[in-house]
Amino acid sequence: MLALQLPADIEKRLDDLARQTGRSKSDYIQDILIEHLEDLQDLQIAEERLRELKSGTARTLSLSDLMKSHGLEN
Repeated sequence: MLALQLPADIEKRLDDLARQTGRSKSDYIQDILIEHLEDLQDLQIAEERLRELKSGTARTLSLSDLMKSHGLEN
């Protein structure tokens, strides 16, 4: 369980949305958190890959080789 205090203007917007759609505020908060967490995790992965590229430890493929490895060569 998580207790969360929101600024009044955000709480009002959330209340209005929940009332208009019939969904609960908790449903919206959960959806928002999941989406944002996924974005943050994607960013973390991208930053790690960039560090690997800069350090020379990343394995890279040309587009042609990548397509061939998936059976998509022309």
